[in-house]
Amino acid sequence: MNSDAYISKLDSYGNFIWAKNIASNMESYSLGLSIEIDKYGNIITSGIFKGVVDFDGGDESFILDKRQGEALFIHKMSITNNLESNGITIYPNPTNDFINIISKPTTNGIIEIYNSTGKLVIKEPIAKELNSIDLTNQADGLYFLKLISNGQILTLQKIIKI
Repeated sequence: MNSDAYISKLDSYGNFIWAKNIASNMESYSLGLSIEIDKYGNIITSGIFKGVVDFDGGDESFILDKRQGEALFIHKMSITNNLESNGITIYPNPTNDFINIISKPTTNGIIEIYNSTGKLVIKEPIAKELNSIDLTNQADGLYFLKLISNGQILTLQKIIKI
């Protein structure tokens, strides 16, 4: 028996963004029973598994081996550590100091960060492929990061400052 548990993310329109799996081999299986998102945006899943199962969900591996009987699992994915949208990567999230933004350099690009009341608190040009924004002087809380190029919004992401 082979059965893998999958976690997928869809946008607000139901369009596919990404999928991760908890992979097993032909004599193994993983069965997801519940999923939650904690206050930091981490994805918490639980379920049962049997056999040799890879809980990494990416290119690396984190193997658990339970060949006799079934075992319960609780699994945490820090998927918000690298937000990716339109080829733009934002990390770490949550953060307590800097946010790094990887994007294609653009001549008319702007990074804007708004606090939870909608006040613009940071505005900087997109200067290069890797831009670091200092949030150390900002209060802890929820922020919104907007990347604009030639008058068009490239991405709008939620940022958590802790």
